[in-house]
Amino acid sequence: MAQYLQVTYEVVDNLENDMDTFTSQVTLNNTGRKTVPGAGWAIFFSQRKMVEPFYYPYPNAGRLIKRYSVRFRHLQGGFFSVEPDEGFGDIASGDSRVIQFTSATFSVARTDAFPNWYLAGLGLEPRTLVSTVSEDMGWVGEFDTENKWKRYEEVKADGTSESSDRYEPYNAESRYEVNTVDDLGGPVKHVIPTPADIKVTRTSYVQLDTKDWVVYNAKKFPKEERMVAERLGLRLSAERPASHVILFRSHDPWWSVGDREIGGPEAYTLIVDPSVQVIEIKAHSSPGAFYGVMSLLNLMDEQFRRPR
Repeated sequence: MAQYLQVTYEVVDNLENDMDTFTSQVTLNNTGRKTVPGAGWAIFFSQRKMVEPFYYPYPNAGRLIKRYSVRFRHLQGGFFSVEPDEGFGDIASGDSRVIQFTSATFSVARTDAFPNWYLAGLGLEPRTLVSTVSEDMGWVGEFDTENKWKRYEEVKADGTSESSDRYEPYNAESRYEVNTVDDLGGPVKHVIPTPADIKVTRTSYVQLDTKDWVVYNAKKFPKEERMVAERLGLRLSAERPASHVILFRSHDPWWSVGDREIGGPEAYTLIVDPSVQVIEIKAHSSPGAFYGVMSLLNLMDEQFRRPR
């Protein structure tokens, strides 16, 4: 019975009683071949809001809702049960039964309903209702009208009412408006480690994909010379041309930054001179030459241009 008695739950109206209660609805649908008897069983469920709060504490026999011939019981805390009463009748295969009831305050979220309802009764082993075993809460109805997603309304002096609750659920359009950003252009060029000093002129460039650039193979820093040639698709040249060349020089760069002197094995100087079409990397040792190559690559744009 717990396998084929399908349960769906939905909020019907939050606004009918000025935040005191909301109406929700449980639909029991018999998807099996056998008839569900109209007595001898109960459904047990949990929710945060008190069921039928105007009748709490319930009589010993529970809270009877004659319209639907069902009886609710408050077991403890947020734990309740609902069972068929006289006149409920059997639920034939393919038929369904609707039960509406009130609960305290309001409900505007699927997570107000808890999963894993279960069924028990005389001669029945307690079983979880399969349709409610879902952490995605797919058995809970959509909040698709204002009376479902609004929490309260305001009565005006002329007797009319409107909701003063400003909450509106997100849809595709509102999410787009909230998350839209202006075009920020291309990504920022980051150089790691951060240079002690950098001067960039964006109006003057060297173009590195013109097929006539080479890397001068002076063998000052052979690994770095090969690396930059491979990364840029350039040829290593044993001769140094006057222009369109990347060359390495052995140098011990030092800078004064504030009251500190900065230099050492990782220091380097990168000079790009569009006027003579020469790129020069000066370093004391291999780590500095490597960082010089990384700066050259990181500051190059998508068109293989490197600013002065």
